[in-house]
Amino acid sequence: MAYKRLVNVEKKMKRNAKAGGTSLNSTLDKGPQHFEPLPAVLFHFREGAVGVCGDIREIFHQALIRPEDRCSQRYLWRDGNDESDPDFYEMNVMTFGAACSPSAAHYVKTVNAKQFEHSDPRAVKAIIDCHYVDDYVDSFATESYASLYPVRPLWRQHWVHQDT
Repeated sequence: MAYKRLVNVEKKMKRNAKAGGTSLNSTLDKGPQHFEPLPAVLFHFREGAVGVCGDIREIFHQALIRPEDRCSQRYLWRDGNDESDPDFYEMNVMTFGAACSPSAAHYVKTVNAKQFEHSDPRAVKAIIDCHYVDDYVDSFATESYASLYPVRPLWRQHWVHQDT
C-alpha cells in the first residue's frame, strides 16, 4: 500500500514536480532565519582596508541527518527505467535546495563554532557574525592583521537536531 502511494506520488511529481498543485519544498518550514542579514555582512566587509572572502565547502553535505530522521528524506530511484520497481534510498546529509536546509546548516555551524569559544574566540566570531549561510565575508585594518587569522577547519560533523 505505501509502496503504491510512493509510486503514484513519483508519477505525479514527474509530470509537474508538484502533486495536487503543491511541491514538497513549498510545504517545508523554512525554520528560523538566525543568520546575519546579507546587508549587515556586506557592510562589515567594507569596514576594513583588507577584505577576505571564503566559503564553507559543501555545507549541506557536511551536516549528517540522524538515522531516525532520515526517513523524511527518502526517495525513489529507477535509474531511467520507468518499468522497473524503484529502489529506495535515504539521504544521510542535508538536501541542497530544500527550504529548511539554510536554517538547519546555520544551526549546525553555530553549535560547532561554539565548541571553540574558549580556544579560538576570533574564529567563533567570524563564523557566527561574518557569514551569510556558508559564505564568509570579513575585513581587517591591514594585511598583516588579516594574516594573523589563517583559515583552518573548525567544522566538525554534528547531527541536525541533536540538542533540540
